[in-house]
Amino acid sequence: MQYGVAGATRIAVPEPRPSATAPKPLYEIETTTLTSSYPFLNRPQMNLTKQSLPTPPADTLVPATLPDVTEDPISLPADTAIAPPADAALNLNGFGIRCDTELTATARRGALVALSLTSGCNPNASVSITHAGLSFSETTDATGQLALEIPALTSPAEFTVSVDDAKPMMAKVALPDIGDHDRVALQWTGTDGLSIHALEFGAKPGTPGHISADDPRTPLRSRLTHGGFLTHLGASDTEGTDRAEIYSFPTGTIGRDGVVRLHVEARVTPMTCDKTLEAQALQTTGDGDLRVVDLSVDIPGCEAVGDTLVLKNVLQDLKIAQN
Repeated sequence: MQYGVAGATRIAVPEPRPSATAPKPLYEIETTTLTSSYPFLNRPQMNLTKQSLPTPPADTLVPATLPDVTEDPISLPADTAIAPPADAALNLNGFGIRCDTELTATARRGALVALSLTSGCNPNASVSITHAGLSFSETTDATGQLALEIPALTSPAEFTVSVDDAKPMMAKVALPDIGDHDRVALQWTGTDGLSIHALEFGAKPGTPGHISADDPRTPLRSRLTHGGFLTHLGASDTEGTDRAEIYSFPTGTIGRDGVVRLHVEARVTPMTCDKTLEAQALQTTGDGDLRVVDLSVDIPGCEAVGDTLVLKNVLQDLKIAQN
């Protein structure tokens, strides 16, 4: 067979030999040649042409008759409750989180408290938290949840939490290892500018052992390095919020003698220059009480932006003696 540019060629199929059982062919095969400027596309294609099937006699077509079905209504016992729609029954937000506000406080290693707030219908809401005279503000996430790890200042540790000025909630938890930790807290309202600095065992500023917001460490790193760590509390991206810092040192488990030098620094920034910063320092004592010092710091004018005021004698140094 030769492939042409146009037209069609029929393939003759031999007729089958007569047979009592051989069925009559139902399909014929035709070959069609395509016309294309690309030689490799000019290939025959096979079309299947279906022959007509015989029509059965009319008397063999019998319509089907379906029986009539009568459904009895379903009766439920009188005490059967009908479930309302899911959102009303479960009181969920769009993320499937309950709208009911729940607060839990759980003791963690190192006299830390895992504070968990769930309020599904209060996304991005302002949350006020107080503990042992310390106050700070946080914000729930887009699902209405907030999770914090807070160094406790007292045991049992009591927390008062309110969401968007709603009725306050209370949570309380005991910390069995709080006696092994010394803690210092600083709280203020407004922009960043105040911070705690700890120089552990003779460390110089900017060297390992200098704990501050620039190198706060974590509780895990503190345990590995046998030193302290700094925790910042308060939504730093919200103006006018209550903020706090807590420095923790594992005095009871450190296993060495030495001194931790403590002081407060006030930075002169475009937001703090030529203003008076009000703050309060809280420090735990050996007998379990809190020492409270009120601060009022006059920040120099804006020509001094970039300078830092070092406030000594506000916090008491920690003197560690191995038992």
